[in-house]
Amino acid sequence: PCHTAPVDHRSVARITAAGRVAIGTALLVAPQAVTKGWVGSSSSTPGAKLLGRGLGVRDLMLGLGVINALDRGDPRAQDWVRASALADVGDAVATVLAFRHLPKWSRFGVLAIATGAAVAGFVAADNLE
Repeated sequence: PCHTAPVDHRSVARITAAGRVAIGTALLVAPQAVTKGWVGSSSSTPGAKLLGRGLGVRDLMLGLGVINALDRGDPRAQDWVRASALADVGDAVATVLAFRHLPKWSRFGVLAIATGAAVAGFVAADNLE
């Protein structure tokens, strides 16, 4: 029989949060570079840069909230992880709504990443100890 190792849901939540901090920071510093793969050439407009930075603050704060709650053993870590997963659901829905207007080479990838992060987040939140 095949045996698989149990999933360490705290590690999944921490790794996802660290990625969110990195992406959030990058969005604050260079929003056009980060959003170009998601929205294409419109990433260079002032409005897109503004929205990218706002998204960056969201991701940075959610990621830091998860990490801080996990480090303190705060039972609200589950809430932080769920909030992060909901943000990923929002990104996936926004991608679907704009799908035909997004770059062909990246829209499937962005949708897969957002959906996968949402699922991983909800599963991790439900299994945090």
